[in-house]
Amino acid sequence: ELRKDSAARALTTPGTSSAYELEAQISLRDGLYASAIATLRQSVDLAEKGQDTIPRFALRLTYFYSLNNPELAASDAPEEWILAQQSRLDPEAALARLRQIPDVGGRNTTLGALVISLVQLEQFEEALIALEPKRFGERPVHGYMFDGTSDIWLAYMQAYSQKQLGMEKAAMAMAGKVQRFIEAAVANDRQGDRGDHFNLLAAVQSLRGQEDAALASLELAWDHFNLDWTDLRAPWYRSLHKRAEFRDLKARMQSHLNAERAKLGWEPVAI
Repeated sequence: ELRKDSAARALTTPGTSSAYELEAQISLRDGLYASAIATLRQSVDLAEKGQDTIPRFALRLTYFYSLNNPELAASDAPEEWILAQQSRLDPEAALARLRQIPDVGGRNTTLGALVISLVQLEQFEEALIALEPKRFGERPVHGYMFDGTSDIWLAYMQAYSQKQLGMEKAAMAMAGKVQRFIEAAVANDRQGDRGDHFNLLAAVQSLRGQEDAALASLELAWDHFNLDWTDLRAPWYRSLHKRAEFRDLKARMQSHLNAERAKLGWEPVAI
């Protein structure tokens, strides 16, 4: 309701890209992906007159994560964003390019792409080496945005990699630190929408063997439309694939995704 009120106030100022962005954000949170695309296109048209790149970035995110259209998402995108996307779809190709970038760990975007590529390819030792400069074991974890490139997700990747290498004690200590942070964030509702937290919470719970809790968190993430098709392919949810609840969630997500794609005249896809 607060977001709707904010959007309503913004929309009283005609011709502003921010008004369209707020309207699109509400549509996305309601799972109305096709409507969000139409609104973001209007925002992009207005913003480009002022050279504002944020609406175009939001449009790319929606094409990719919400509607499973990697080709359209990559159109005219910066290389580091394409690599972040490619790390989930073609980690070998992404890794080959990332190895050519000087100071690849200097930005969370490229570091996140590197670590995700390495984890997908089961190169866990190298993932831990890439994460060493973060020194997560020696300081509190934090994360302003709960996405694939924030410190909190990178700290989780460290725990996941440690677990795969049999470093059980270190992995559980780091996973516990991450889980406590997320649970505190959920309790405090730090970002104004708890849906942003449940995806990562499910990953940590799965890593710690809390499968029932992880499935419940995934349901909460989907209730907020904060779960996407790339999440279901991620190796960190592999232990849940055998569960009927996971298969049911996947079927519901695919049905919704393809219903939204149909509104845009696109063919259905499998996730």
